[in-house]
Amino acid sequence: MKNKLLVLTLLTFFINVKSQNRVYVKDDKLTPREHNVDMQKLLLDISFQPKLGKVIGNVSLTFTPLQKKIDSLFLDAPGIEIHSILMAEKKIDFSQNEKGITLLFTNSLNWNKNYTITIDYHCFPRKGIYFIGWNDQKNLSRKQIWTQGQGTDNRYWIPHYDGMNDKLITELIIHFDKNYKVLSNGNLIEKIKEENDLLKWHYKMTKPQASYLIMLGIGQYDILEKISENGTPLNLWYYPDWENRVPYTYYLSKEMFDYFEKEIDVPYPWNSYSQIPVQDFMYGAMENTTATLFGDFYFIDSVGFNDRNYVYVNAHELAHQWFGDDVTSITSSHHWLQESFATYYGYMVENEFFGKDYFDNTRRKAKKQALKAALNDNYPIACSYSGTARKYPKGAMILDMLKYVVGEKEYRKSIKYYLQKHAYQNVDSEDLLIAFHETLGLSLNWFWAEWIYRGGEPNYKVDYKRILQDVTINVEQIHDTSSLVRLFRMPIVFELHFKDGTSVSKTKVIKNKANKIKFSIPKGKKVSYVLFDPDDKILKNVSFKKSFNMLKAQLLNAKNLLDRYDALLALKEINYNKKRELLFEVFKTEKFHLLKTEVIDQLKKEDILLIIDDFTNKFNNQNDIKVKNAILNKIDVNRESIEFFTKSLYDLSYRNKEVAYKKLVTYNPDFLYQDVLLPLNGENDYGRKFAISKLEIIIDFGIKADSVLAINKLIEYTSSSFEFLTRVNAMKPLEKKRLYNKELVENLFSALYNPNKRLRTPAKKFLQKLSKIPEVENWILQESKKDLEKWKTNLLNSIN
Repeated sequence: MKNKLLVLTLLTFFINVKSQNRVYVKDDKLTPREHNVDMQKLLLDISFQPKLGKVIGNVSLTFTPLQKKIDSLFLDAPGIEIHSILMAEKKIDFSQNEKGITLLFTNSLNWNKNYTITIDYHCFPRKGIYFIGWNDQKNLSRKQIWTQGQGTDNRYWIPHYDGMNDKLITELIIHFDKNYKVLSNGNLIEKIKEENDLLKWHYKMTKPQASYLIMLGIGQYDILEKISENGTPLNLWYYPDWENRVPYTYYLSKEMFDYFEKEIDVPYPWNSYSQIPVQDFMYGAMENTTATLFGDFYFIDSVGFNDRNYVYVNAHELAHQWFGDDVTSITSSHHWLQESFATYYGYMVENEFFGKDYFDNTRRKAKKQALKAALNDNYPIACSYSGTARKYPKGAMILDMLKYVVGEKEYRKSIKYYLQKHAYQNVDSEDLLIAFHETLGLSLNWFWAEWIYRGGEPNYKVDYKRILQDVTINVEQIHDTSSLVRLFRMPIVFELHFKDGTSVSKTKVIKNKANKIKFSIPKGKKVSYVLFDPDDKILKNVSFKKSFNMLKAQLLNAKNLLDRYDALLALKEINYNKKRELLFEVFKTEKFHLLKTEVIDQLKKEDILLIIDDFTNKFNNQNDIKVKNAILNKIDVNRESIEFFTKSLYDLSYRNKEVAYKKLVTYNPDFLYQDVLLPLNGENDYGRKFAISKLEIIIDFGIKADSVLAINKLIEYTSSSFEFLTRVNAMKPLEKKRLYNKELVENLFSALYNPNKRLRTPAKKFLQKLSKIPEVENWILQESKKDLEKWKTNLLNSIN
């Protein structure tokens, strides 16, 4: 009887947890999309006509009705031309609209039975699948086909139920030119030669996935094969002509894979893992199941590595294989369960391999992004329109706080249980809460209420008072409250540090508007500095005024980087002459670039000249490179600094090269033609940014003949022969200087028609400016009179 009561009590508890009203904002994505069948398998046989952007497919869908009887079935298929639909070799009637097709069954389908339909079709999609470089008249562009299914874009090239709340086993058979390699999800079952110089590539998943994760990557690649500690094949795809970049792009790839399996303590949930770079990818990367696809702008060399490398993005997408691909949010309102986890575990890789200071700086930036978003609105993270800053960095910091609240080992135990319980399933925010309940027996409803379902962040006003041996720290929550933002309840650590090097601390739950924390100081002890929330564990705004002596002691003695950094930031309000020597001391003693660059920001230009000798010959360390960049941006070239600038041209950093180059030529245009600058090459830089900066400087300072060549090169860079970042970067100086010709305008038309918004938008803005010139206005009119597709005409009309 006792056991039955216990079971009943637990059941009632979990029902109440699941059913309580958590909705504080109106969100139509809170509940999953309705569907009347359970999709179980998708088998796609597909080929292409790349120059036409044509997909030719035959897809078989196996499903079980979820309702007792169904007479029709809707499938997402916008813009797809259906040739026929068969079931049991008999044609199925269907109707079609702009969103998809509705299958009309002569006899009702019954639940608990499996059915398979086969759809023969073709389409010319502008979303979901992308044909790169096949019509480049100069034949300079790479030729590729790749897909991007998230959020719901795979429906544009595969007719199916395109919803994240229904998982299925997928299998793809691809027929393509033998000179190209093909990657898709799962295991490569076979690769067979066919007629007409084609190869058949057959891939199959062994576990179910959401359909937005279906992927294809086709191009000319080589593959670096590795094996993880647990025996999982790791296939790192790369362009043959970029083989020298492989070590820098895929740096730590195997190590982070092994780290995640140990840290998460759940085996990698799939059979293999591949990564493939592609041209013109509109985001950073995409965590397709077993096969991450990423923009080739991350494929960097030894110099670019120090400016912008792939390590964090690599770790983020790998973490998604557990958080998102294995365990998938049931709707976009709970999308944070994917992105926040992937972001946080990406940060953890930085902590593991680059150290705590690096990790703490990342936390600082993440919190800054979250607090900035709160200036616009206070949406919670469990909301479909909460925004990137909340689903990614804020959500990651909420997970970090959750670990802080429950304990590191407790957190890991609960996450392991959550992943194992919901393997290959869909989840919502309550499922994670319940996992912590079931694992630890803790009631964390308060944490979910204030950090998941409500928005905002606490704003604390702190002051410190001492009377004899008694210290009182007053903490007031001063933020505005509403239905979306309440007073926060958080355990916060308070520390008193004494001049003899000892300290005392207390942890108090701060939950009221006004709170008092009291200390009794042992006789003879003198307080050196006071810390509220040491190591910045809480996402918050805080004001805590401290004396110069207390800030100095904190800056020189606090154990944690962020506590020292907070003290350094507070020095901005201090008189320069009073803090000058302290700034020099901090620059000398600190190792990490965060504090060093802040010192540079606060020092006067003439005083920075006193420290550049230490950095004249240091250019191989990433940390020192960032410090050098701050110095290069702060000071100007003169007789005392010229050697510092010229040697910076050989730093392992395109950003340092670029700043040094610009300032040297501005100081003395003769530098443009000196041998010291001739060997510089920026072709490998992120979107050729450095190479394009050099061309802009030549236009401004070079002789006329070189200036003309530079303009022509910039115009060439805007053409479809080059990837989108190069095109966008080349547009900027041309737009700024109002330089144009017919070739440029033609290139801008092709950019306007490009499906990549990151290219299309700047091209449109540039054309809008140029359209005020009568000559260009006439060219636009001539373009509009061509026999264009309707969508092209609409884009062209949007210029006006």
